[in-house]
Amino acid sequence: MAAISVTAANCLQVTGINEWGTAAATITAGQLVYESSSLTFALAKADAASTDDVYGIALNNASTSQPLCVQKTGTITIGGTVVQGVVYCLDDAVAGAIIPWADLTADDTDYLTIIGPGTSATVIDVELKTTSVVLPTP
Repeated sequence: MAAISVTAANCLQVTGINEWGTAAATITAGQLVYESSSLTFALAKADAASTDDVYGIALNNASTSQPLCVQKTGTITIGGTVVQGVVYCLDDAVAGAIIPWADLTADDTDYLTIIGPGTSATVIDVELKTTSVVLPTP
């Protein structure tokens, strides 16, 4: 498997809590973001402890300085295909991307961030868990 190929227009919150803020860069619905400053969001990356702290999943497309809605908890129709029972994580290679647990690899100091399990072919139960666990280098 690879990163979830998200169709932004099909990325929809089903249940849960969201919060509005401002995009610090161009962000697409379905990408993972972290809070770079008070309610300002940038793409999350697994390669630094400061940027792996996923705040949520973008629910709309936004360019720099535009409003951005971020889902923090609940269920989301991610706009791509997922597998029921598979745990999804912050991609350790592509900023903002979501990948299956089994696809995690480490090429330097990458940190594990769990997004949540797939509950159907299109829905993820968002249960964000940022860890201080460094992925082992293969």
